[in-house]
Amino acid sequence: MKVLVIIQARIGSTRLPGKILRKIEGKSVLEHIITSLKFSTEMDKLIVATSTNSEDDVIEKLASQLNVLCFRGSSLDVLDRFINVQNNMRVI
Repeated sequence: MKVLVIIQARIGSTRLPGKILRKIEGKSVLEHIITSLKFSTEMDKLIVATSTNSEDDVIEKLASQLNVLCFRGSSLDVLDRFINVQNNMRVI
């Protein structure tokens, strides 16, 4: 069985906008999550799923800098993003 890990991240949170990029000890929350997950020996592929909104371009850029794939989909339908990641990304 292959293990695909999807991190759902977007800037447009209504309760705390931009929380995924907030800094903790000099690194964004997203960087901390990705760094921690890269230690997993059970994971076959890690993908950041974000929206197609232009404000989320920064998430795609950060994922790329951290050598993580990024999938962009609906800003309103998180489940659709997850389904599309599974259908459109090749898992090793």
